[in-house]
Amino acid sequence: MRKLKSHKDFIFVVKLSGDGRYALSATAPHARDRSPRIWDLRTGRCHVLQSGDWGHNTYTLSKAGNVALTNHKDGTIRVWDVDTGRCRHVLAGHKGIVYCVLSTSDGTTAVSVNNDGTKRIWDLRTGHCRHILGHTQQATWPLPVISSDDRFIVTGEDRHSVRVWDIDTGACLCTLEGHTEEITWLGVSADGHRVVSVEKTHRAYVWELDWDDFGTQG
Repeated sequence: MRKLKSHKDFIFVVKLSGDGRYALSATAPHARDRSPRIWDLRTGRCHVLQSGDWGHNTYTLSKAGNVALTNHKDGTIRVWDVDTGRCRHVLAGHKGIVYCVLSTSDGTTAVSVNNDGTKRIWDLRTGHCRHILGHTQQATWPLPVISSDDRFIVTGEDRHSVRVWDIDTGACLCTLEGHTEEITWLGVSADGHRVVSVEKTHRAYVWELDWDDFGTQG
């Protein structure tokens, strides 16, 4: 067992890479030192990420363990190199607080959502925004989810409906309607053929996705 020491305040967030080699840790929003750390769990080496404007506690470490993502008070997202701890790109474009950032498993694409419901798809290799998915009344819940094969993203829209988006093209593949109460949680099956949405009454809906109708092989 290895003990990792660097933070001087309570640790609020810990993220692990898929292979268990890297970890990302961060303190609570009120902490004096809010700089996240990236750890090599084999060696115990630590990189302290340097920035003076940390935003809401939104941190992501890709499953591949090659990039980390953090949000900031000015609405930007920073892309960090896990091996060096250096900032690769600053993703600018959102005009409000970014409350959710997701990465595809290979660390090449990110999806971000700000507090007015606008969603952006980013190329993490270039730092460019590939698609803007639009503005809805759904501001903070539910959190979106990316399918395990990185082909599509599922989002809650206007509180009572669900949309499935193609990550490569930014196209809306379908809208799933039927909820009568606000949606609070979303999930996708491992094979990508089912979406689960739960509303605040705890009623769950299971949706079958017909990839033939989307023109995409399932």
